[in-house]
Amino acid sequence: MNSKFYELTKSESKVNKYKELTSIVNENTFEFQKTYPFLFNLFEKTIRGNLDDERFLKDIIFKTPKNYELFFAFLYQLYFFYTSKYFFSSKAKTIILSLPGFNSLTINLKKYLLNKSFKVLDKKKTYSFLDFFSSKFILFRALGLPICRYKKIKKIFISKNFLLTNFDEKEVAILDNSENKIKKHIFRLSKIYRYRNIQAIFTTGSTSYSTSSLCLAAKKSQITYTVLAHGYISNPELITIAPIRSNYLILWTKYQANFLKEKVEDLEKHKLLYFGYPGDKIMKNKSKVSRKILFALEPIDKLVKTHPFSLKATLYLYNKLKDEFECFFRPHPKDSLNYMRISKILDVNLESLSNCSLNQDLSVAKVVIATNSSVLIQANLNNIHAFQIKEGVRPVFDGVPCYDIKTLLSVIPKVINEEKTPINVDFLNENLDKLEKILFNT
Repeated sequence: MNSKFYELTKSESKVNKYKELTSIVNENTFEFQKTYPFLFNLFEKTIRGNLDDERFLKDIIFKTPKNYELFFAFLYQLYFFYTSKYFFSSKAKTIILSLPGFNSLTINLKKYLLNKSFKVLDKKKTYSFLDFFSSKFILFRALGLPICRYKKIKKIFISKNFLLTNFDEKEVAILDNSENKIKKHIFRLSKIYRYRNIQAIFTTGSTSYSTSSLCLAAKKSQITYTVLAHGYISNPELITIAPIRSNYLILWTKYQANFLKEKVEDLEKHKLLYFGYPGDKIMKNKSKVSRKILFALEPIDKLVKTHPFSLKATLYLYNKLKDEFECFFRPHPKDSLNYMRISKILDVNLESLSNCSLNQDLSVAKVVIATNSSVLIQANLNNIHAFQIKEGVRPVFDGVPCYDIKTLLSVIPKVINEEKTPINVDFLNENLDKLEKILFNT
């Protein structure tokens, strides 16, 4: 690793941007939090994101659910509430699992819990019509999504520039109405938990509109709500994960658990846990010699609007390597519908953009390169050569070498014909007994 760059990043990390942002948010929303606690719980991530002075992008970040999503959520919540009350009451301890992107962990954990006589409610990738009436599955987002006046609230927040004070009568009426609706929604979720005898929830978030509501209802019902980090946490303000509302936050590496304990409040430190890497073991085809280089991308809008230097660095390196090695890109999962646009921005053929699963991409890659992507950690922990491009990097990913482009151009031709030195890795799949104790707080 470039030692000077690493030391620079370490020294910059001593500035606690999470606590700085929390102070700014509390200063500007103190009265709002007291008057509208349920509204604040729902929109805290949005508020924090827009009061973050370090953002390069000055556009307002405020996504609102579509009308059809709200209508479907309303119908599903009615259905789920009354069927839970009259038809699906359970004496067995029940857990809700919603772990998108962790299929192997979900399958193994579900099998483990069923063998111990727990009941499991989980979500499926695709649903048949009959699945909607099944007692085994749950539409996690639809169940948690509160029905309130999102677009009206968005206008109010933007008009105040997220400094949430001095509302007029009409604004107060909208906020009061929405606060009451969200409050009723939280109590209705609490009743569902009781009807279904739900004792634990294990998911990948607690800050979206749906998960923040499901988490708050769990807290009021004294149910353990555990979050598995959906990726390697790289946001210095911890906007997507903190304040830590859940009972526990399970991280991908021991280093990151210890590192984040230095960032969060004292009351949050005990919530940060590590039981092993939650991803899959990648099965490599050893009979085939690979010279493929995978470039893992961040969301394309972020690259274009807020981090163009990272995009420029990635493309420069790609163009230097593409004639000698087989290079391909892995777009971020958020960009599953943006492949045509990405191919134009990168000036590459669509065939250069992978449509495969992450496991498939890693199984054929000899080297993985990125500026800021959890794929680097996933590759490194599966003994695949992984490198960060220094010119576009923000946080340093632990265990992943970080080099400038000049160094990478000399290193990659050497390592592409070598096997990476194996590292010992603990896998969460192998520590399900420890995970069970946390999930049910026993």
